[in-house]
Amino acid sequence: MNETRTPAAVDAAPDFAVRLRTRVESARARERTDQTQVEAAMRSRLDTEEEVRALYLPVHRDVIHPVVEALGTAFDNCTLTHWSLPRGLVSQCKLSRAKGFAATARLTVGIEWGERGGVSVIARRDVIPALASFEGTERLQVDALEPDHAAIRAWLEARVMGFAEACLAIARDAFYQGGTVRMDPVCGMEVWVENEAALLKHEGKSYAFCSAACRARFEVDPATYTASGLSRS
Repeated sequence: MNETRTPAAVDAAPDFAVRLRTRVESARARERTDQTQVEAAMRSRLDTEEEVRALYLPVHRDVIHPVVEALGTAFDNCTLTHWSLPRGLVSQCKLSRAKGFAATARLTVGIEWGERGGVSVIARRDVIPALASFEGTERLQVDALEPDHAAIRAWLEARVMGFAEACLAIARDAFYQGGTVRMDPVCGMEVWVENEAALLKHEGKSYAFCSAACRARFEVDPATYTASGLSRS
C-alpha cells in the first residue's frame, strides 16, 4: 500500500530530526563535561591521598613500627608483619599458641585515611578463643596535614601495653589454661594450677603453693597447715 504524506507531515519530519539530533548531542556533550569533572575530581583526590601518604609514611615507620615491634622483644611467640593498603598503612603482631599461652592473640595497628582527607590511627586487639574483656577496637582522630608524632606514640604505647597485659592474663586465666584455682595452705593466697602434676600430694589430698618458700614450710611441718592442724602461721 502506498503511503501519501501531507505537506504538514513533510514539513514536520525535518524539524523533528533536528530536535532529536540536538537532544542527543546535548546529552553527549553533558556526559563529556561530567566525565571531565570526574577526571579532575579523581586526580585531585588521588593527589591529596598521596600527600597524606607521604606525611604518614614516617609516622608508620618511626612511631608505629618500633612500638609494635617492641612486642617482638617481649614475647617469644610473636610474629610481626607490616603492609600497605590503598588508603592506609598497617602493622600487626600475632602471638601464636605456645607453652603457657593457650590462645592466639593479635594486635593490629593502622593508619587509615578517607576520601575527604580525614585520618585515624586504629588499634584493634583480638584473642581467640575470646573473652570480651580482651577484645576491642579504638580509634584516634588525628590532623591530616600535621601529624603529632608524640601524641600518636603516647596513645599507641598505652594500647600496646594494654594488649600486653591482656596477653599476660591469658597465662593466669583458667578459661584459657583449663586449670583450677587452689588456696595455698601456708599463706592463704589463691594459686592457679595448670594440672595435677603441679600439686603436692599429702595423705590423699593435693595442695598448691604460691612459692617455693611456702611449699618448703609445708613440707617441714604439714600437720600445721592441713585440716588436722590446730593453727596456721
